[in-house]
Amino acid sequence: MNTDNDFLEREYNPRVQIPQFADFFARWKRSALETRESLRASLDIAYGPASAETLDYFPAAAASAPLLIFIHGGYWRALDKADFSWVAPGFVAAGISVAVLNYGLAPTTPVPEIVAQMRRGCAWLHGNAPGLGVDAQRIFCSGHSAGGHLTGMMLATDWPSLSRSLPKRLLAGALTVSGVFDLQPLTHAEFLRKDLCLDEVGARAISPAFRPRPPRRGTPVGPVPRCCLGANNTEPVLHSSMVFRGFAQNCRLMLRRRNALRQPRQILYNGRLFDGFVRYC
Repeated sequence: MNTDNDFLEREYNPRVQIPQFADFFARWKRSALETRESLRASLDIAYGPASAETLDYFPAAAASAPLLIFIHGGYWRALDKADFSWVAPGFVAAGISVAVLNYGLAPTTPVPEIVAQMRRGCAWLHGNAPGLGVDAQRIFCSGHSAGGHLTGMMLATDWPSLSRSLPKRLLAGALTVSGVFDLQPLTHAEFLRKDLCLDEVGARAISPAFRPRPPRRGTPVGPVPRCCLGANNTEPVLHSSMVFRGFAQNCRLMLRRRNALRQPRQILYNGRLFDGFVRYC
């Protein structure tokens, strides 16, 4: 493991890699607002006891629709579900309902608790599927960056251990976008480690790459994940995804040479990758 701070800053800090990041964030926020103004939605639904445990729900027109759960990124310490409503329109038009989850941000909310919050959100959506008009057998999860990590942790969750009412296969499948699956190097990164408040042991415990493997393909309980990477993702992120691919065993790793920051709605959620994921759902 390379713990040199210059290396970690260069390879893991997107704000160094993308100096114009604030422009992208502003564009995402505008697109998200436009979506909430144009689509039917139920906003700020509580799924758990903490004030941050809320979700925005964008229903498809038909009953018993598949559901996409989307978990936002921001290195566990930034951004909000309200910045990512733009994920919904393409899926809703394709007959797939969308739930965008919020969570408490680090360091106020420790990362292990963020994982627990996402589990509560997924469990709440599964338990309330009939009332939402969702097919509980077709719940999928997706997230980017830190949201990709959290999606990976959802795949590694033993759901019946949380509640006897939950099935072994709560998720039918998943798509991670530039996820971070090995958190250990981040415990040495000056730009992030004080907010993460994790040592290597704690980071490994919540790294999807090192969780117990899910069942192999062909068993009734193992969802099939997709792992998507951008062409400009750094080598450590690629390596982390390859390690996660080994964890997932039947994970399909997809490399797309696209600048998803510039046109995320068109590329991630309304383009070839989107079309493939709709078929997957």
